Amino acid sequence: MTHIYKLIFGLAMLFWTASSAYASDQTSPISLSEVLTLAKITADPSVESYLAKSDMQRDLSIAASQLPDPKIRFGISNLAVDSFSLTQEPMTSLQLGIHQSFQSSLKRKLAGQEGLEKSKASVFAAKNREKEITRTIKKLYARLVFSHALEDLISQKKNILQRSIQSYENRLRNADSKLPISLEIRAELALLDDKFMEVMQGRQQVQAYLSRYIGGPHASRSPNDDYNVFGLPMPLKMIEQGLRDHPALMIDAAMIKANDHSIKLAKENYKPDWGIDLGYANRGAGRADMATAMVTMNVPLFTKKRQDKKLSAAKRAKQSAILTQRSRELEMMKAVRAHFALWQQSEERIDLYNKIIIARTQATTHAYENAFSHGRGDFSQFIRSHLSELNALINLEQIKFQRATATIELNYYAADSEGADK
Repeated sequence: MTHIYKLIFGLAMLFWTASSAYASDQTSPISLSEVLTLAKITADPSVESYLAKSDMQRDLSIAASQLPDPKIRFGISNLAVDSFSLTQEPMTSLQLGIHQSFQSSLKRKLAGQEGLEKSKASVFAAKNREKEITRTIKKLYARLVFSHALEDLISQKKNILQRSIQSYENRLRNADSKLPISLEIRAELALLDDKFMEVMQGRQQVQAYLSRYIGGPHASRSPNDDYNVFGLPMPLKMIEQGLRDHPALMIDAAMIKANDHSIKLAKENYKPDWGIDLGYANRGAGRADMATAMVTMNVPLFTKKRQDKKLSAAKRAKQSAILTQRSRELEMMKAVRAHFALWQQSEERIDLYNKIIIARTQATTHAYENAFSHGRGDFSQFIRSHLSELNALINLEQIKFQRATATIELNYYAADSEGADK
């Protein structure tokens, strides 16, 4: 019995340790790398859909490159209907035949290659979807960093102002002053509370969006990284040069190749296909059996509304794929340049805020604080200086978030986004 108790106690301790570790893991801050790892654990349905479509197209390409199935016929020929006897008429026979069509090996090869290129296009679509999901998750994480930073800034400033107001009211009470804090100041402080609730609501929405990829418990954890985790974008010229290898454009490139095979196949359809018929007829009443061997050939004489139209359609499909690729490339190039310009502007604005704007607002706040601590100055101006400093800090955080978002977008368009992030 003692061993049993020890075993039960050991299992209970193990369960308690595991539960504690799990609970701790659910409440501890979460890094970007952990978020991306959690997102990859469960395959996204949209990615799996493209991969399933690729497998389907590959299977169809194999089927399209094979010979048609043979056709077998079995029946009775020239049966006398007055007696239904198999031996009454010499032409009555039991027949067994087989027909096999032979498409040229080139036609079958082209049909298979067309399907394989379409399968590749679906693989590239899956890769592009993975990059899109990674981009979305990083932008959500950046939004979490932004929301938590704003909450901290507002909370810290709110605590400072509440202590200052309490000190000011005590001073008025001791001086038996009748001057209350103005309604305008109280309204501005109420707006500060509303701003905090707005930021908190935005964070909760981001967590709801993020839970779609990593689950609710992990999405509710606070971020462990700052904006530096997103790194720096590649030079603009390198991004533009590598844009051709982006999976989104490789989808169109694969479809263009598929249409090339489709055009060649449409041209081959002007050539006839061959077939062979083999038959055997069994006749009764001691009559000799009969054998048949025939060669068949389809003759594409009327091509105006069949072969011509299929060739025209194949050429138009290729032209459409080329134009789609070109249009997509131009849109992506425009997006790259726009995000790079935003990133550069954000760098300049952050430098301006760090060197001038923040320093000046903080100097103003310190001056009013010093005057207030010595019983001088306007308390309303003191409060407004703190609010002005807070607005400057919020604006700086907004610019940092914009810079991080621009970096994430540029790394999505880069040839190796994961490498660019490191």
